[in-house]
Amino acid sequence: MFGLRRKNLREMEELPGPDGAFGEAPSGAGASQLHGFAAGTVVATHLGWRPVEAVTIGDYVMTFDNDMQPITAVTRGASCLATGDFPEHLLPIEVPAGVLGNDRTMIVLPEQSVMVESDAAEELLGDPFALIPARALLGFRGIDLLHPAHPIDVVTLHFEQDQVIYADGGALVFCSAAIFGVASVDFMSDQKIPVPYQVLDRDRAELLADMMAWDEEDPSPPVPVHEDAGWQKAATHVL
Repeated sequence: MFGLRRKNLREMEELPGPDGAFGEAPSGAGASQLHGFAAGTVVATHLGWRPVEAVTIGDYVMTFDNDMQPITAVTRGASCLATGDFPEHLLPIEVPAGVLGNDRTMIVLPEQSVMVESDAAEELLGDPFALIPARALLGFRGIDLLHPAHPIDVVTLHFEQDQVIYADGGALVFCSAAIFGVASVDFMSDQKIPVPYQVLDRDRAELLADMMAWDEEDPSPPVPVHEDAGWQKAATHVL
């Protein structure tokens, strides 16, 4: 599961490790961010594996489908203020090393979309790769909520078009072209720009996560029957 494209993997293996001073970036939205990268996450760039907070406009980042692409905007915020009664649906997600291709424990924002690869996705969607919100993976292979003692700084990277990029050694993470929201929009014409990626809604994402968990336990589980039988056909247009 969670394989990497061979060409990109070869290039990533040659990347130098993270180093250097932090780059500057424009300020973003306020607290309680639900999308973006937790500070300390490293991403594959033309300068090697770099902490996301060191990436700035004009840097090139390795993408899953489109080789190196330049960063067009960087926004910053904060998530999870250190309060004991912080709502669970706003808590970040802790992903153990190796679960998403990451080579170390990874902190992911709850609504941040990650790409998974599985036989279940191919059965349900017609494609082994699917984008789902991180929260849908709770309970899968030890993925759990994180209760941080301190606020988490969040950095969001933007490209001219939506991209999926490599983080923490090999996890695949979605980056929206839009500075706010999750859809790419041409603000001059107020028309949506066709984008190559769509994120599964909550119900379908959780169904896929369940199927992936069943695959872990039984290589040939029965596929459940859905009340909305038409969604399987529609889902073939995802990715």
